Amino acid sequence: MSLVLDDVLISSNPATGAEVDRIKITPAGRVAELVARARAAQQDWGQRPWKQRREVLSRWWQILGRDAGDWTALIRDEIGKPGVEALAGDVVPTLDALRWTIKHGERTLRDVRVGAEWQRWLLMPGARLRWCPVGVVGMIGTWNYPLFLNAPPIAQALAAGNAVVWKPSELAVRSGQKIQQSLEEAGVPAGLVTAVFGGSEVGQALVESDLDKGFFTGGIENGRRVIAGLGARGVPTVAELSGFDAAIILPDAPRHSTVRALIWAAFVGCGQTCVAVKRVYVVGDARPWAEEFAARARALEVGDPARPTTDMGPMITASARARFDQQIKETIRAGARALAGGTSLGGPGWFYAPTVLLAETAQAETALEGAFGPVVLIRG
Repeated sequence: MSLVLDDVLISSNPATGAEVDRIKITPAGRVAELVARARAAQQDWGQRPWKQRREVLSRWWQILGRDAGDWTALIRDEIGKPGVEALAGDVVPTLDALRWTIKHGERTLRDVRVGAEWQRWLLMPGARLRWCPVGVVGMIGTWNYPLFLNAPPIAQALAAGNAVVWKPSELAVRSGQKIQQSLEEAGVPAGLVTAVFGGSEVGQALVESDLDKGFFTGGIENGRRVIAGLGARGVPTVAELSGFDAAIILPDAPRHSTVRALIWAAFVGCGQTCVAVKRVYVVGDARPWAEEFAARARALEVGDPARPTTDMGPMITASARARFDQQIKETIRAGARALAGGTSLGGPGWFYAPTVLLAETAQAETALEGAFGPVVLIRG
């Protein structure tokens, strides 16, 4: 989580409240200048052959791999994920994504020979489709996977010859700063990739700056604002937004292994991920399934992710927990029955009990839509 104090963002551990780091906020008025600087740096970078770009990306991959242990500890402390989850769900996929980009970038960006039908339509004997850099990519990052959902898009933009100006989430500023430092250590040219730190004012300044493409990861409402702001100027945007994911249990599914897998899928990251399963549809009688879900949820150890036995850490902020708790209560009023959890947990940190709900009305499912926390709704 983070706290704004004067012109500083204070990052703190959501499990203990201990300060992680302090990062100076980028003045919103400087964002346009930094975008212009990135554009100037991109002129040279975009002309470099693939081999030179690959060398820089390879060094970055090596640095991230070297620091995998540090990254695991940082994600644990700043985001609240247990160490195994931080390593397996954030650090390792990042290294794999960068390795893919390094290995396949040249082939992916290679000229494409236009087929015969296109040749006839264009009235020419032959043609090639050539991929060119778009220029400056403006990126607004997210906190729940502070490495995996930020580093690979930066790598892909660089591989294609672009510059990047990006705003890490204000809830993961130390992670954002560490990414930026690792890029500089890898030898990325000055100004080519720049992190700007702050809240919505800095994000809005980035959206309003001279960008050639946008990339946003986060909630639906903010994503729509980013898309609308850039789209009004004809700037294309890639947006990875929230999910409300479902699983379907068929009659021949083995109960114990299915529930064990879905418990992980529902409560990984304290349920604060767009791929967490929030709805489970059972073909047949849902009650025996719901009871086993509830028993396994109650058995999860919730607590400080620094403890090796912890299964699930905290929610990211007090306000996130309060919003989530309110939505759980509304879902229960709409016709769901709580079989496990449904309450905040005491002590320092923003902990919430893993929650299993049995839907007794269709309205309960509607009420839960958009929930971002540790809950799974079972429906027959």
